[in-house]
Amino acid sequence: MAIFKVENEFNNMLQLSQNEDKWKLLSVTGLNQPPANIITSVVPGFDGARFNSSRLEARNIVITLAIVDHTETNRMILNSVIYSKRYIKVYYKNNSLDVYIEGYVESFEYNVFEQGIKAQISIICTNPYWIDKNSNMVILTPSVDLFEFSFSIPSEGIPLGELIGDYSNIVMNNGTVETGAVITITSNYLITNPIITNTITNQTMKLNTTLMAGDQIIISTLRSKKFIKKYSNGQMYNIINDLDASSSWINIRPGENIFILRADHGSQFMQASVAVQNLYGGV
Repeated sequence: MAIFKVENEFNNMLQLSQNEDKWKLLSVTGLNQPPANIITSVVPGFDGARFNSSRLEARNIVITLAIVDHTETNRMILNSVIYSKRYIKVYYKNNSLDVYIEGYVESFEYNVFEQGIKAQISIICTNPYWIDKNSNMVILTPSVDLFEFSFSIPSEGIPLGELIGDYSNIVMNNGTVETGAVITITSNYLITNPIITNTITNQTMKLNTTLMAGDQIIISTLRSKKFIKKYSNGQMYNIINDLDASSSWINIRPGENIFILRADHGSQFMQASVAVQNLYGGV
């Protein structure tokens, strides 16, 4: 059975479904894919129109509740969490998905004089995508373990690992739309100009910077949250200007994506993790 919750900016949460001693969840609209705005232009002498671009509109979620026994008390419980014009997070969980979306309360209306009070909450989500609560994490490293049980050691010894230079791995996007990721690169020795590539989208990000042992770079390619930071000697630096002019922000298409990790120098001394934020147009 589906679970529906809301949480405000102060981390106060209400479960709106399966809470029949306070209210009954009558309906929720806006779970499906939001409408798209298709921009076209007319070409003289040709039928129809020419496609220029498209974009999704903001998502509008409308929640309708029937407030049951102790209506005044239960109505004020809702008022203590849901505020017009303020931030709200909506959680939705069913048998296959556990997602949330962020928005702002457009209105919260009810009529205290009607028989059987109904409340209606309208939420505008400026980012129209549902976000999976769980992200996918993949490690990229230019070394592979060769140490296995059971084993015997020959006289010439055995290798415990092998450096393989550039390293690739599959990064999964389990969502239904193209998304971004948080890429973390760490170093245990001198590295010059780290490079990471998504071969499926043909997008590469190269950073014209040097990492020493213990340094770390965090790259976010998430929508509206793009940044590149470097942590070195306990200090954080904004190094977005170190992004090479030939680079493009990496996106991750639904399904399998192949990432390659390398550097101009010292690629064998670095490791990267790729955390994917799965997004859904409709649930």
